[in-house]
Amino acid sequence: KCRSASEGVGKALPVLLTSRFRLRPLERRDQAFYASIYTDEALMRFVGKPMTQAAAENAFHAFLQSNRRGDLHRACCWVVEDGAAGPTPVGLLALLPHAAAAEIGVMVVDAWQGRKVAQETIGFLSGYLFDHSGWTRTFSRHVRANDAGAGVMRRLGFREMREVPGGSAFRGWEMTSEAWLARDGAAGRMSA
Repeated sequence: KCRSASEGVGKALPVLLTSRFRLRPLERRDQAFYASIYTDEALMRFVGKPMTQAAAENAFHAFLQSNRRGDLHRACCWVVEDGAAGPTPVGLLALLPHAAAAEIGVMVVDAWQGRKVAQETIGFLSGYLFDHSGWTRTFSRHVRANDAGAGVMRRLGFREMREVPGGSAFRGWEMTSEAWLARDGAAGRMSA
């Protein structure tokens, strides 16, 4: 079971802790890491087209600016760090607000693929948003060919969406706060 701990001060975006990872707000020092992920064709193949270096830098600066507000109803980005190995970045976790839902996306470096980073962080952030932000629906999407991504979303209990932002090239998965509470309640009853 994931736990939440906020180490943030004031209005800053909080640092969050899952059972294995530390999710810290994106900082200036992360620019090269951010760009290396979003310009990498192999990593982006299941998400969309890789960004140009200039586009990645623009997106990075936009997240930095938005993160300063600490508002979970604006775009936010965290660096996922391995909790056991210290501040070793293993990926990026993003929140993108839409009119009726918060989109959650995660990018994981090659060395951490297949180690349930996406499953733990998407699930954790969904629960955190339901508990702390007023969002009542979250979703995630990936290109249709990403069967591993579909498996992650099914294991989390997300329901496949009929209409997905970005069109038919993507598969989308959604979770409501009510379904999340029911899921957590069932998990709690099974472990008791």
